[in-house]
Amino acid sequence: MSYFFGDIPLGYQSEVGRWQLTPEEVVNFAKQWDPQPFHVDKAAAEESVFGGIVASSLHIFAI
Repeated sequence: MSYFFGDIPLGYQSEVGRWQLTPEEVVNFAKQWDPQPFHVDKAAAEESVFGGIVASSLHIFAI
């Protein structure tokens, strides 16, 4: 089923697929495209609000 944005009911969910990233893939992508400490440095990431390495939103959008 497809909706126009304004027609999407509250709570609507849709699974569009699954993709699992390894920590190495997250770091390698981030080193080239988004080298923030919480993407590329485990120690810095653990001290961040995220508490560990997180994938760049750019990486997620690319997938």
